[in-house]
Amino acid sequence: MPPRVLIDATPLAGPHGVRGIGTYVRGLLEGFARLEEERRPELLVRADHRGPESFAQHTVQLREWSLPLVPDPRPARAGLRRIEELRPRLFHATQPGIIPEDGAVIATCHDLIPLRYPALYLSGPRIAERRVYNRYLRSLRAARLVIAPSVSTASDLTSLAGVPPERVRVIPHGVPGGVSTAVPGTPGEIGRYVLVTQSLEPHKNTDLAVEAISRVRVEDVRLKIAGPWSRRRTERLAKIVARLGVQDRVDLLGYVDDATLDRLRSGALAVLIPSLIEGFGLPALEAMAAGVPVLASDAPGLVEVTGPDLPSLPRLDADPWARAIERLATDPAERGRLAAMGARRAQQFSWAEAAARTAEAYDEALRA
Repeated sequence: MPPRVLIDATPLAGPHGVRGIGTYVRGLLEGFARLEEERRPELLVRADHRGPESFAQHTVQLREWSLPLVPDPRPARAGLRRIEELRPRLFHATQPGIIPEDGAVIATCHDLIPLRYPALYLSGPRIAERRVYNRYLRSLRAARLVIAPSVSTASDLTSLAGVPPERVRVIPHGVPGGVSTAVPGTPGEIGRYVLVTQSLEPHKNTDLAVEAISRVRVEDVRLKIAGPWSRRRTERLAKIVARLGVQDRVDLLGYVDDATLDRLRSGALAVLIPSLIEGFGLPALEAMAAGVPVLASDAPGLVEVTGPDLPSLPRLDADPWARAIERLATDPAERGRLAAMGARRAQQFSWAEAAARTAEAYDEALRA
């Protein structure tokens, strides 16, 4: 019997497993597991990685190459063939890589950053990438409904991608269930460092964090940076650290496991998120839920997460960031205040709510 709804759960492993899309799918399935069994989607999973046992699952064999600037067409072809074999009544595309251009589709669009910053992502020799991305945009326009995690992304879908606004649904992400809660201000538990946890794509604006720490006048405060990085981008970041002369104040940690990340986050004076643009801002939400202050940029997608009361800092000026870090390093009461405000804000985001609203979107798309 064909699945009523088939969701692309292949990002749970592979290239997206430790990044935002994998986190999104994992959290959404946590929420779906709390719903009645008949409301849960069936899963399309990689043959080498099973999903949660409480879901019906269908495997697909995916192989990728790692050639820079050359998109690999094989995963999409294999995924689309498998979807055609399974013939679901509705397919939920959770990533750009596997999304049919026809049929009954509901798609999650996490962001449209390449359209906001085409010079960074779609220019020069990236002809193949532009073709793939244009195909993705056509698929979004053809989908019955498109889910956006923020009003900012929803606005981009209509103004940049041409998706009719009546077919866009805003469903924010939730807090991952595994995030541990810190005790802000506990003596001996808070380190003398601020933390950045992200990839090194250009829009992440990590350079600004390095520049900010170079201007912090409290000399014992360090910057720790962790994330899944390529060698090329790591080398570039190391050159910036050297150029600013802060090798003794910056720790480039690269990828760390979840337990290490929890420990680093809970001990930080603050988590910094200096992005030029974000579709949502899950690292900000994770830090807020863990009781850790967040210093985030004024990118609209981030402001929707942090809310109107927490500070938003300019994306291109390191001085306010340096002053904010100095205040947190010298004023424990301010750190506690921001931590408490963030924790209260994080309670408004739930994967159970996200899953329930996504199930409603399934029902709506099936009726269309």
